[in-house]
Amino acid sequence: MTAHFPSDLATPSQRHRFVELFAARIAEDELLGPIFGRAGHVSRGEFAWWEQALTGMRYYGRLLADTAAQLPCNTYFERWCAVLESTFRQYFHGPGAAEAQGHVRNVATMLGHWHLVRQRHPGLAQPNRTASKSQLAA
Repeated sequence: MTAHFPSDLATPSQRHRFVELFAARIAEDELLGPIFGRAGHVSRGEFAWWEQALTGMRYYGRLLADTAAQLPCNTYFERWCAVLESTFRQYFHGPGAAEAQGHVRNVATMLGHWHLVRQRHPGLAQPNRTASKSQLAA
């Protein structure tokens, strides 16, 4: 049996590996697998989104949060976050991994915010839809 040593997330290939591992773990999860599905498939757009999220850079393409924001309740979102955190802990460590984890926690915080907004304002189904102040004040 080969020993597994966690790696950093300092290079694009390491970040690519993170995305593959995370996607596989989500697909295998009893709760999240049926929602995310696509075991073993990560699109180029998703890789691009994760590359930007893991490095803290701004992304101008389609928002990956569409699927995560549509999770039916907080239980699913909490599980998504737990799988994300455990993927970091189990497979990655080092300065690049710590920095990437901080960037992704910021993204998770924003997704969590959208879950709260959706609970209060069910008409705001998409996180990339801009809500007016009057909609949020209602």
